[in-house]
Amino acid sequence: MAAVYLSCAYCGATSQQRPHPFTCSRCLDVKYCSKDHQLRHWREAHRVECRGAGGKKPTLAEQVANLRLAMLVQKCQKSFDVQRSDAESLVAQAHAEKTRSISEEIAEAGAERNRILQDVSTASEAVEKVAEQKRNAEREVLTGCST
Repeated sequence: MAAVYLSCAYCGATSQQRPHPFTCSRCLDVKYCSKDHQLRHWREAHRVECRGAGGKKPTLAEQVANLRLAMLVQKCQKSFDVQRSDAESLVAQAHAEKTRSISEEIAEAGAERNRILQDVSTASEAVEKVAEQKRNAEREVLTGCST
């Protein structure tokens, strides 16, 4: 007779790979390789799908219905994970674009600052030149008046 290996409802490890000492006490149908996996699966899916009748062994129809429901929950979870992954990717992409845009604005502001500093420097030189011309003109006037 061939050995039957049960799989952990949470991680899928077979009883050949890891023993399954934990069973759902409500439906007596779902097996787990650890208490941690039993608790995680309960929180994530089994609480919704468990149709146990307080310790009574489920009928074959209930087992099939539970399996279908578990598959549907798992499919929805995978779809959600993909959608969440896509959303996280879009957020990261938007963040990168915003960062690049801000970096470009900072570079443009730096270039504008340099242009303004150059214009101020040129204007300062022009003011100094005009002031020097004014002083020279005043000296000439004073020198011409004293002769």
